[in-house]
Amino acid sequence: IRLLEDDPDNEMDIPDKLDQYNDNKTWSNQIMGQFTWTEPLGDVSNGNYLTFSYRANYRWNNADKLVYNLPDDYDLGIYPPVTIGPGGSYIPVEPDPKYSNRYRNNYFNQQIRAGYRKVTKNANLEVGLALVPQMSKSIFLDNADKNIDRWVWNYAPFLRYRYKFSKQSSIQVNYRGQSSQPSMTQLQPVLDISNPTNQIQGNPNLDPSFNHNLMVRYQNFSMESQRSVMLMANIQMTQNAIISATQMYENGSRLTRYINVNGVWNGRLMNMFSMPFRNKKWSFSNHIFTNASRTIGYNNNQKNTSLTFMVSENPGITFRPDNFELELRPRYSLQTTHNTVQVQGNQTVHSYGGRFDGSYYTSWGLTLQTDINYSATSGYAAGYNTRTWLWNATLSQQFLKSKSLTLAVKVFDLLNQRSNIRRTVTANYIDDIEYNSLTRYFMVTLSYRFNSFGKGNRPEGFEERGPGGRRGFGGPPHH
Repeated sequence: IRLLEDDPDNEMDIPDKLDQYNDNKTWSNQIMGQFTWTEPLGDVSNGNYLTFSYRANYRWNNADKLVYNLPDDYDLGIYPPVTIGPGGSYIPVEPDPKYSNRYRNNYFNQQIRAGYRKVTKNANLEVGLALVPQMSKSIFLDNADKNIDRWVWNYAPFLRYRYKFSKQSSIQVNYRGQSSQPSMTQLQPVLDISNPTNQIQGNPNLDPSFNHNLMVRYQNFSMESQRSVMLMANIQMTQNAIISATQMYENGSRLTRYINVNGVWNGRLMNMFSMPFRNKKWSFSNHIFTNASRTIGYNNNQKNTSLTFMVSENPGITFRPDNFELELRPRYSLQTTHNTVQVQGNQTVHSYGGRFDGSYYTSWGLTLQTDINYSATSGYAAGYNTRTWLWNATLSQQFLKSKSLTLAVKVFDLLNQRSNIRRTVTANYIDDIEYNSLTRYFMVTLSYRFNSFGKGNRPEGFEERGPGGRRGFGGPPHH
């Protein structure tokens, strides 16, 4: 954590008062290209292939940060500032070299992939190795001695596999690696003191990060029983993750710089299930979601590791007689955070509530719809826990022989209780934010639906249930 040591040049020795003019400009250009080649192995009907691809992306990033110290009682109104020279001539004020910099970064990213592909009636496999060399060249126009030229080599296998057990059941496995370049703000080594209490300085020594992503998905749908199951797992791990490192000073100011770390990952597991009861008018569904993540941060040279775990349960029961559709869906979620250093940030948040949806359809095209949503939370910072009801309603009527014209009146947040809370968890802080949103209002809409498939030629599996209805592709049989 060499970057967080006190600077011998006393960059943080800032006067109590600064009167400055900032002129910041950033621009970039890039060129990219890709070449792919596939070669059959033996008889094409056997489905064996060799694959090769090459992709290159060259990007020129430019950033000029020019900071001018304004003379005392400057009132000429000319910016960038000037001084008055002999004969009333204007002499430009030179940028302060302590806070100014003209910085260029050239980034060259290549991806070389070689693999094997196998295609059969029920399976599709592609597997191989990807080599990702990356060049980053930092150029300081005002001080060539600081120029940095470095290469980073990443490599990772890649995998795409899909197997169909039947027309309704399949499994997919995907793995990919992807590089990510630091932003100009993270690279530019100029002290940004536009906010004296929260100063930022980039790090030109940053390496590009590399993200590994593995996804497994299984799905099954039975036409006879109308039962569907979906299970998905996903994990991401980042090499050379770019994080912020914060140093606090006695005067209350804070300096944020950027460094590379390893050990940052995120994993999630999700399951969706639905099936009707013996009486097809009733059905049950359930949605379970879990997520775990690990982040790293540095505060005053202390490494803090933050582990966050979240689980959410969202069952539902639906009743669909001939002209009704009623659904009740309770929900509950738990999120807990544990820190190795900032233990005061260890918190557990509970979110719970439920939702009711109801729709009534008539044979002459009139539809009544309503939904009521109750939300409650506990565990947030003082004043941020909520208990709210959100009630919406819609009245719509279809016109014309084809029922393609719909007039609808929608009312949102009838009880005027809408509230929005968002939690952000990092290794440096936990931030609970309440933000404003549009509350009670109504909307009148007139819409016309065009049938591009022609009469009697709607796509297979499509089923309509009134204006604004919730059924569509793959829905239960029409009553």
